[in-house]
Amino acid sequence: MSGAEAGGADASAERSAARVEPRPGGAWLWVRAKPGARRQGVGGLWRDHLEVAVNPPAQDGRANDALLEVLGDALGLRAGALELTRGATSRNKVVFVPLAPDVLLARLRAPTR
Repeated sequence: MSGAEAGGADASAERSAARVEPRPGGAWLWVRAKPGARRQGVGGLWRDHLEVAVNPPAQDGRANDALLEVLGDALGLRAGALELTRGATSRNKVVFVPLAPDVLLARLRAPTR
């Protein structure tokens, strides 16, 4: 993962700079997927996208499912509460999160769960 290692204080502060856009009922979060990673987790930033590393390869939507699981765990939400809005076949994705932008950013700043 670029920047600080996942879970560190530097990574938590960096994550709060991720691109977030208010939407009705929540916010869009820009994410950069890292499929086929040895360790799963939320990392730092790639440009303004939050990096999320997942074990499964990018085949048959398995990496997308894992990404929603990892992101949900990090935010204290069920994966089913998150929605992949854009980028199903791209590393760059937009995920709808049913949290207000300030709450979403605060949870990203918190230490990894």
